[in-house]
Amino acid sequence: MSIRRIIRGTRPSGYDVQTYIRAMQRIGGDNLVAYWPLDDASGASARDLGPNGEPLTITGCTLGQAGPPQLGRSHYFDGTNDVDTQYVYDDETGASWGPTVHGLSLAAGAAFLRTSGVDLSGFAGTEGSDTPYMVVLTDAASKVAWGYIGAADAAESLNTELLSNTGFETAGGGGADVFGTWTEAAGGGAIADEGVLVHGGSHAAKLTQGAPAASIYQAVATTAGKLYKLTFWTRGDGTYAGRHQIWDVTNADNVIPVTSTAIAGTSYTEVAVYFTAPAGCSNAGLYLYSPSTNGGIAYYDDVSIKEVLHPGVDGIHIVSTKDGSTRNWAGIEAGFGYNSASYTFQVRKSLAQLVSSLTIGGWFKMGTAASQELIAKLDAAAFKGFMLRADASGYAEFAVGDGTDTQLATDNVALNTTSWYFLVGVYDGANAHIYVNGVLEASQAQSVPADTYKALKIGSDGTGFGHFNGSHTFVASKALTAGEIRSLYTLGRRAHTG
Repeated sequence: MSIRRIIRGTRPSGYDVQTYIRAMQRIGGDNLVAYWPLDDASGASARDLGPNGEPLTITGCTLGQAGPPQLGRSHYFDGTNDVDTQYVYDDETGASWGPTVHGLSLAAGAAFLRTSGVDLSGFAGTEGSDTPYMVVLTDAASKVAWGYIGAADAAESLNTELLSNTGFETAGGGGADVFGTWTEAAGGGAIADEGVLVHGGSHAAKLTQGAPAASIYQAVATTAGKLYKLTFWTRGDGTYAGRHQIWDVTNADNVIPVTSTAIAGTSYTEVAVYFTAPAGCSNAGLYLYSPSTNGGIAYYDDVSIKEVLHPGVDGIHIVSTKDGSTRNWAGIEAGFGYNSASYTFQVRKSLAQLVSSLTIGGWFKMGTAASQELIAKLDAAAFKGFMLRADASGYAEFAVGDGTDTQLATDNVALNTTSWYFLVGVYDGANAHIYVNGVLEASQAQSVPADTYKALKIGSDGTGFGHFNGSHTFVASKALTAGEIRSLYTLGRRAHTG
């Protein structure tokens, strides 16, 4: 028996997998975004053996067959609903939304987010150099705004007053013109200059309900996307409360519909309402109404509308690029609701936001050869991101979307369902490449991947699901060389064959 055979015969259990892990860590180095062996026997997350400790959330996947042999176990994806998804660090649990707590600015140069009930400042980064987290905000209609989390914000501060004659101290010209700069409509009720029941100064507005309602109105100039704070002091007649409304003058639509102040008592109480000027809105109008019941009376005083410059210390700046400093959202989908009462959001790490050279890959054994989504961070409709898959013909394929189109590097030999394959997609800054078992099979010219808010997934592209076993998957923020890919394949194949 040769010395070589004796040494191999006494190789300790786990030798091959540990050798492979060390090789992956060495080759990826600091550019190894994540490395998931997918050998987790239990728990809700898949461990990351890369330098960043970025787990995946396991949904439905089970521990599959050894794969490749000597490289540990694998995750089995059933092709129905199994997926491993990029980990969410905050999922808005405890958050509340609505006009009394709204904290969203979508304006260019002044983007920020604050939500009542969740302190987001712990995810803050350093604008211009390090933004480790991103946030994806989704409205009630599933429209999205997203960006990178910059610095923590400051205590609430407001800009200068936008309304005039805020305390109703300046009289109008007489008759129907009760208060200067306000537009009055008595309707079937009445509007009066109240000189006794006031909050501040010597005057207040008294509105008595008729049919139609009595109202006072004033419009202010706004900037679309900016956050504003309306405050006013009001009281009722002991039974009925007044109402308020914010109207988008530019687009002839509600910003905040007619809403009760909920103040029916006889003591002045302050009401605060936040609103974001909708897309295209250059003027917003404030209506203050009498109560909804005939004869009911509401009083108003010390009314104010100011732009919110800082939403609070638990809020965050939003920047448009990873590690950037421009205070814009990275993307706002058309039709996104600027004043939704039921947003959801996710905070994720920005590690996988790759818009230059990158490599994705792993070991795969197909359950069904064709149309298998393996690793994806892709917004197919917007032509953004990247994906490794088996196409409809069962060919290994690497897709890169630059925001204009998606280009494909596709092999021309179909994968089978009995073999393990080492599949790797590489983008080198100019071309997409697909490697199968260490061999470059196809290349395709393409511009750099466009940034997308879509989460990185193994086993799904966000629409379909893959049917396969997957093992030792990885993402790197550099283009691995042909030699490095061949080295990883050779180590895995050597383990595979014993």
